Amino acid sequence: MNGQQQRLRKLLSVVQVVLAGVLIHSALAQEAAPPRASGREVEGTQLRAVQVPLDHAKPNLGSFELCYELGDLFDPQKPTLFFITDAQQFHVRRGAMRKIQEERFGNDFNVVGIVGRCAPEDIPGGGAAEEIAGRGASQEIFRRVISNDGSVDWALAYQFLNSEQWVEDIELVRQHLLGAEGKILLYGRSGGGMLLHQYLAKYGQHVKRAFSQAAGNPFLDAELGLNSDHFWEQIGAYDRSLQTKLLTVLAENEAERETIVQVFQRQNFFVPPEDIARARARLINELYAGKRERYEQLKDTYQVTFVRSLLDSPKSIPIRVRLYEFYEAIRSITPLFGDAVYPEKETVFYIAEPLLQLRDEGKIPGLQMDFSALHRLQTEVFMLAGRHDHTC
Repeated sequence: MNGQQQRLRKLLSVVQVVLAGVLIHSALAQEAAPPRASGREVEGTQLRAVQVPLDHAKPNLGSFELCYELGDLFDPQKPTLFFITDAQQFHVRRGAMRKIQEERFGNDFNVVGIVGRCAPEDIPGGGAAEEIAGRGASQEIFRRVISNDGSVDWALAYQFLNSEQWVEDIELVRQHLLGAEGKILLYGRSGGGMLLHQYLAKYGQHVKRAFSQAAGNPFLDAELGLNSDHFWEQIGAYDRSLQTKLLTVLAENEAERETIVQVFQRQNFFVPPEDIARARARLINELYAGKRERYEQLKDTYQVTFVRSLLDSPKSIPIRVRLYEFYEAIRSITPLFGDAVYPEKETVFYIAEPLLQLRDEGKIPGLQMDFSALHRLQTEVFMLAGRHDHTC
């Protein structure tokens, strides 16, 4: 990457933060400050907890304490901003909000992060249910979802971890901190941006302004027949022989297809857009020629080995549920294992497969989104997406 490209990327990063700050801060300049909630403090003065149902639709099934954290002492004179993350994102965790507030938003806001139903420090690394009980508030979910033999009840996992539960969690935290009529600001990116829009569709009347960054929307993709994964067309445009070669490689290494496809999917995160075509061509040509040395190295460089290890652990349960929601929405328009290869979608398919099987058996529902509610929404929403973003 040359110096000009580095400066442009740094400038874009700064612009994103400034846009978020200017857009959001001006919203509540003239609003009366909401009352301060008397939330239970878990550790110090920034981490609090609110009792939430395991299933908001069936509160008689039990509850647990959901933690949320402020980046600084709560100031009733400042607007309150919720940093939204979904079940596949783990950058909001206990002790992280002060740094997030300082680096992204400054001290003009109350910045709130909901640690989530499956906090990173609460998710078990493995073992049977009795070995993981009591390690954290959200362990109640894992106690019920994971059997003593280590197997996962995926239907129950979906029941407790689907995004409708996360939307209701956000709403309860809003009420707990600001009261029934308190208004909030929202910021979310990627899957968190999608969850932000899901919250807006149901509780947008409580949001003054929102900023979403690179928030894919599989429901719109399905409705409009859009395919955000352009890998197959792009390698063909670079060198048409690459398509035939890749199909040959996958056919000859059928047992390893999932890993090979994931290497190409992860390549997007490690190779800049201006170099991606050459990087793909080089790897395909090497695999076609039977040269595997660099491929084996890239599995570690691109963190494929780590990701596959993660997916074999209970830590993947909330990730699989969320990615099931993404994939199920676009399944009808997604070609797989045919005459074209789409690494982004195929990788999500592999991750979501246990839940897709349950969906095929009619044991869990598909997620829905109410676009009519968004059309009626009065909230001002700023949506930012990048030209080379390969997911939205």
